[in-house]
Amino acid sequence: MRERVKLPEIRPIPENFLKIVGAHLRNLKNIDITIPLERFTVISGLSGSGKTTLVKDVLVESLLKKHPIGCKNIEVPSIKPVLVDQDPIGRNPRSNPATYTKLSDIIRNSYSKATGLSISHFSFNTEEGACPTCKGMGAIETKMRYLPSTWITCSDCDGERFSDQILSKKVAFGEFDLSVSDFYKLSVEDALPLLSNSKYLSQNDKNKAKRIVWIKDIGIVKDNGSCKMPFQKTILRIKQKKINIKGIAIPGDPIHK
Repeated sequence: MRERVKLPEIRPIPENFLKIVGAHLRNLKNIDITIPLERFTVISGLSGSGKTTLVKDVLVESLLKKHPIGCKNIEVPSIKPVLVDQDPIGRNPRSNPATYTKLSDIIRNSYSKATGLSISHFSFNTEEGACPTCKGMGAIETKMRYLPSTWITCSDCDGERFSDQILSKKVAFGEFDLSVSDFYKLSVEDALPLLSNSKYLSQNDKNKAKRIVWIKDIGIVKDNGSCKMPFQKTILRIKQKKINIKGIAIPGDPIHK
């Protein structure tokens, strides 16, 4: 049978509202709209009816500029709008949850302080840290005529993306000695306590590391704590103990491991 979302028996009545008066921009025909605050509200309509205009160009712009734009008036308590659209979060295809949340900076800081190498050594996007063969991709692209490219695991780094020098640098986190590649493949549950108790991080960085929980709370990771990145399927054994390492940071590799 089809699964259904169970609705609560009683929904609390909203107390605060936002009101847009006389919205007239583009296709909007001088309409008044009341939207409850602290509730999930969906605006629907036919294509071209003005949904984007209402939300993005009238509501958000009016709140940002603190005066009515595309409408006669907007009645609302003092709130700060946050617009989430379809623009890519990262600036390049190698961006991933760790770079979005700046966790990668914290991880690199930790490894830099522990090993004495520069922060850039612990990035697969830099010449200092990347595998020289695959340039930090973890795989080699083989272009095929009339067919999609085939990606073959880099034989030098075995898909780990980092150079041998960097992979050889292990840092002690509790009972585990982890390379930066090992750390990037930890689950959220495994990574957070290691960062929180790291002797190489300042208290400020430890507090920032707690944002890793957001990755799970907003659904970027699955219930088991690993990110939804289908190409990271390996399980690492460290000191005879299994650790789920489906990846908090490695972006979608072009290969299956």
